[in-house]
Amino acid sequence: MAINPVIRAGGVQRQAPRGLFFCSVPDSGIVQIQPKNGQMPTAVFPNCVVLPPDLHVELVRRSITFWHPMKDIFPLKGIPWIVNACADADEYRSGLEMLAKATSGTRLPVFNRPEVVLETGRDKIIDKVRGIDGLTVPHCLKFEPKLPKDFPEAFERGGFTFPVLVRPTGSQTGRGLIKIDGPQDWDKIYTIDWAGRSLYMTQFVDRRDQHGTYTKFRVAFINRKPYFKSAVTKNEPIVHGSMRTIESARLEMAKLDRLAENEVLARIIEKLAQQIRLNFWGVDLGWSAEGDFVFFEATAAMSITATTHTPDDVMKEFRRIAGPIFENLGKAVLTPSSWDCWPEANVPKVSVKRA
Repeated sequence: MAINPVIRAGGVQRQAPRGLFFCSVPDSGIVQIQPKNGQMPTAVFPNCVVLPPDLHVELVRRSITFWHPMKDIFPLKGIPWIVNACADADEYRSGLEMLAKATSGTRLPVFNRPEVVLETGRDKIIDKVRGIDGLTVPHCLKFEPKLPKDFPEAFERGGFTFPVLVRPTGSQTGRGLIKIDGPQDWDKIYTIDWAGRSLYMTQFVDRRDQHGTYTKFRVAFINRKPYFKSAVTKNEPIVHGSMRTIESARLEMAKLDRLAENEVLARIIEKLAQQIRLNFWGVDLGWSAEGDFVFFEATAAMSITATTHTPDDVMKEFRRIAGPIFENLGKAVLTPSSWDCWPEANVPKVSVKRA
């Protein structure tokens, strides 16, 4: 994405001031180290905003990258805008709180404002979306077990009924997720790493359709505008993606087309866009053919632009929905004046000139 922003003033062209790309080490201090094609291993930071590679390169070129925590003074003076990469309230609480404090009371444009990300923990986000007509929002409780008995005690304290789902905070893609169907299943807690960690307990809602299958679909939001991303159907209640074929991709697109025509869902999506004031995020919902919708998760850490499970020859089947996501995300990230979820600041008038 070879784009050079220039500001025109009195016939003189000068480079636009660089923004700030805010990143952070997880509060746990734990990152993944992955080898790459025989090269030096690279660090993979969990639950960050996922941008396409070319957009990430262009953002880095236009900005100063700041890593939290650092001993340096936070370089806010002269910064025209900030893109916040920290997308999970549990994983990056320290960095998000620092950024929120630094920008509080300013009119500085911040992409995915930290104080809003901090409200997207699984136990907090339900308060924002509960009460939307047509959407079932399961109860969720955050707890910190010290002993095995703390699990059934949290179950009683939260007023749950079986089944329930238990997972560590910061968990995505089903990592560490267990389903407790009854008292006999509490031994499943020994299959996950929970010592010294916070966990979420969520009420399980059965959303099987008349065929006994379960469907989960994803909607992306870019500056409050929704885009359908995926729809996966499985025979198991815990639904995750798997390798797509051309045939399965066409069935998935047909399913998304039916969802796009659902008037109840349209109203739900409109309300979600109003309630969750982030610039780039996603929501997972359950759906049965009878028209029941169940809230699963809403987070800025959701994988939207990744093409996992989709070979290149199959990706063309999703061009109709993937194209607008990539195009509009690029425009949104690189245009601070478009961050319309919050009042605009004094953003320089920029003329975009292609190299």
